[in-house]
Amino acid sequence: MTTHTFTLCILAPVVVMGLACGGGPHTPEAVPVWRFDCPTETVDIVKVIPTQSGKDSTLEEIHDIPLSEPVTNIPEYHDCQRFLTGTDSFGATYAVFVAFRLNGVLPGLPGANAHVPVATIYTPDGVYDYLGIKPGFNCLFLMNGGGHWAATIVARGQGSANKDCAAAGINPTGPNSKSLRVIPNDYGGGFAPEDFPPAARWDWDSLHKKQYVGVRCGRAWCEVGDSDLVPSPGYGGGLQFPTLQNMTKPRWATRVQTIKGWYDWQELSVLQGGTTVPSHIRGFLIPAPALDSINWLAWHEKPDLSLKYYRGRWVHVAYAVLDGNYPKWNFKLGVNKISLCYGTTTDCPIPHPPPPLEASFATPLSSCPPDPTHDTLRWWARTESDVNADGSRKPSTKVTYACIKRMDHHSDLQGWEASNPNVSYSIPGAARWSYHPNDEQTWTSCPTGCCTKQ
Repeated sequence: MTTHTFTLCILAPVVVMGLACGGGPHTPEAVPVWRFDCPTETVDIVKVIPTQSGKDSTLEEIHDIPLSEPVTNIPEYHDCQRFLTGTDSFGATYAVFVAFRLNGVLPGLPGANAHVPVATIYTPDGVYDYLGIKPGFNCLFLMNGGGHWAATIVARGQGSANKDCAAAGINPTGPNSKSLRVIPNDYGGGFAPEDFPPAARWDWDSLHKKQYVGVRCGRAWCEVGDSDLVPSPGYGGGLQFPTLQNMTKPRWATRVQTIKGWYDWQELSVLQGGTTVPSHIRGFLIPAPALDSINWLAWHEKPDLSLKYYRGRWVHVAYAVLDGNYPKWNFKLGVNKISLCYGTTTDCPIPHPPPPLEASFATPLSSCPPDPTHDTLRWWARTESDVNADGSRKPSTKVTYACIKRMDHHSDLQGWEASNPNVSYSIPGAARWSYHPNDEQTWTSCPTGCCTKQ
């Protein structure tokens, strides 16, 4: 996985040789910079002094988002991407981390007449006036008074002292705040509270060409943006999920392609002359509804039970629906079906010789990373391009394979539950894109964790 670092220069006194620990001699012009990548496994926000030797001196490291603990490092909850700055360019990187247990923070509509922190937004160097976002940590607050939703974003700045959006003393209506428009959507009122995932997603107002943020707000999905916000229409449905129907409830197939937060969309990126630019191809990533059941089967007592559903068979986990042919990951115009298999090369038969890699930077199929709990077993993805809406193949369907890396959160969640008795917990079976300079990373729910192509 190729990554890219974004930096923020901060006005500071001239740095002399010997400042901070490690590294080589500092240049007279060296000033502190903040470095941050869209998280793949852990949050890494680092303040460094560049050196002539290339071994930067670290001044400060941040690896936690207090409002999101203990789900900070679980990608399905959050979102991260570079914002569009025009038709042919990307700007700065922005990450939104949703508050932990958001389903209990705002229990319904209407709610308490108080500003509640629901997300932490971080950017190393971005300034996005439409949302009131400035470099460093920014806090998103929602308020519901008498059935009317309101929102503010408070810009706090860089550094550990500003990372906690639940800290005392933050003024949601102070001079560093910006009031935003909130449009709640309960999708007709036919869904139960648990049908709204406790997640946050970046979204795009195509009429005004502005980014905005969506987040669960009780029994609804709230879209938060500038005063002229016009929400995106969303996906709208039409896909069928014929396999493992006995593991789902009837409305689940509707909610995963109707309610934002279960699925994700963004304009995908491509490399052009060594620079990452918008491809003008829009992609929806929609999870299979069964993931919410099979990935958490008796996970406390039998952590291997959900793994057995994937052992030696291809399990449909997501559709990627694109409005153009994308030159990576075997994604074509139309509906693309993604399935996962767990085990050995004998368990998960792949043609020999193996087909070409789905992307030039992809991991060879013979070198897939081992499962974190069973180091002799591995994960593979199978992508069937241009299939029918029920997942069946067409004569034009092309089949390719890729390595998968599974992140396991079983022990983390067990530890959290041990310190919070009488509270049961599981990760929603959601899916999302994640921006990276050379590819678009896909995250899908899998047994007690999440899986991504390599």
